[in-house]
Amino acid sequence: KQFLGGSFAMDMPTIDVQDIQGEYNGKLVGHLKSDDFFSVDKFAKATLVTKSATPIANAKAGSANYNVVADLTIKGITKEISFPAQIIIAKDKVIANAEFAVDRTLFDIFYFLLLLIMGFQ
Repeated sequence: KQFLGGSFAMDMPTIDVQDIQGEYNGKLVGHLKSDDFFSVDKFAKATLVTKSATPIANAKAGSANYNVVADLTIKGITKEISFPAQIIIAKDKVIANAEFAVDRTLFDIFYFLLLLIMGFQ
């Protein structure tokens, strides 16, 4: 069996932060949902659609075994990305695991953090 492709949608209004608790959790989640970041009121869905998946020759068990090229759409903007993925094909399901970085500025996410650096003599 060989993986040929697939797609999935992310429900952006359900953004959840797991590593911060209390008041700051709500503030961060609200900020991520705002127009500074994902504009979830305007763009409730982000998608990843596979364009191609090429097996990696001699991939070791437990590591990436496919090179994937996909269209990632965030805030209505679609960009092609590529990344290695571990894809396991079972009888009735496909399990995919991948990590990749995304240049947020390509998707009109331009929040800047200003830092004040003070010098002491």
